[in-house]
Amino acid sequence: ELLRHLEAPGCRAAPAFLRALAPVPGEDIAAAFRRSLAPGAPPARPLPPVSADSATRRHVCPAPGCIKAYSSAHCLYIHKRNHHPHLINARRCPPAPAGEVVIEHQAIGINFIDIYIRTGAYPWPVDGNLILGSEGAGVVTAVGEGVSHVAVGDRVGYTLPNGAYATHRAINADLVVKLPDGISSEVAAAIMLKGLTVAYLLNDSYAVKPGDTVLFHAAAGGVGLLAGQWLKSIGATAIGTAGGAEKCALAAAHGFDHVIDYRSEDVPARVMEITGGAGADVAYDSVGKDTFAGTLASLRRHGTAVAFGQSSGPYSDFKIADLGKGSLHLTRPTLFHFATVRSWLESATEK
Repeated sequence: ELLRHLEAPGCRAAPAFLRALAPVPGEDIAAAFRRSLAPGAPPARPLPPVSADSATRRHVCPAPGCIKAYSSAHCLYIHKRNHHPHLINARRCPPAPAGEVVIEHQAIGINFIDIYIRTGAYPWPVDGNLILGSEGAGVVTAVGEGVSHVAVGDRVGYTLPNGAYATHRAINADLVVKLPDGISSEVAAAIMLKGLTVAYLLNDSYAVKPGDTVLFHAAAGGVGLLAGQWLKSIGATAIGTAGGAEKCALAAAHGFDHVIDYRSEDVPARVMEITGGAGADVAYDSVGKDTFAGTLASLRRHGTAVAFGQSSGPYSDFKIADLGKGSLHLTRPTLFHFATVRSWLESATEK
């Protein structure tokens, strides 16, 4: 989508992008853009700075559906409007207010929550010009007054709703953690949201104990693969679900003791078969519409259902009375209700 925008006739963002991508002679923006995404490609050149007294200037871009496209400044931000990334804006790097740090991103994470927001499944927190992206990692370039646990030059990572699709950002210093030397920025940006999600699921939403039987949907996804290994280390019996033989094999290789192919098997029936009719102690469901009825049917009496996503859409047929058939417990947690508490964040990242 970004490339189509840049190739639109008269797009005023294109010249600056082309310069930043350091094209070889005769290379157009499409070729330069694709080359920049290839493994081992050199980093793009920084966009040119502006003088201190220069206000941010935006230009109307004639590309279809685009409102505003580009202004010369230090930092590039990719926004979205009407569920499409039509607004590309560059502006001066933010300062570091008291209690905050400025991070120069070396890597950012792309997650399913970005799709939820793009499609309208999750509401926008602002009226317009939302910057997507909920995790990132990089180097601290400025530190605000009162910040003592990180310093300029430290490598840090974080997860926070929105704002990561940018070269730089200012962020509350209590939400960042230092990265060990053995963890690259790319790994940190790929694992912060998913790893901390697994941390609150298995420790806070329901405290999994050795010997517990756990049902985990989407076992071959990013969160599921981490959960399988974590459940194995706890000593729980992990039952995963996935679609197709390849994904089932992947889940089995990452800690799941049993994997159910939901495309060809009846999930509740298989759970009851595996557990001798007892059911699972807890079931984790990030799929929603396609799985939640089966999730409730797979639980033991007094079991717990943890609904933490809706990749197939929201489950709209639920009634409180549905919990009565087994005196079941239901919770719908959100990562950022945990990760924004400094004491929890420090403890969880240590794990």
